[in-house]
Amino acid sequence: MTRELLLRGLAALAGRAPLALVFLSRESPARYTLGASPASAYVVGEAVGAPLLGARPGRAE
Repeated sequence: MTRELLLRGLAALAGRAPLALVFLSRESPARYTLGASPASAYVVGEAVGAPLLGARPGRAE
């Protein structure tokens, strides 16, 4: 049960990371444009990397 809670917590944090990147840069002159670039790069990287990491050999279910 503890492992499941940990994994759910990590998934929740990973889902909030792009929003945190936007909020970190909103005080800059470019505001949301500057924050949207790293947030979109994070999302694309996660979308590309998640299937690769999920399909690795020896992964326990």
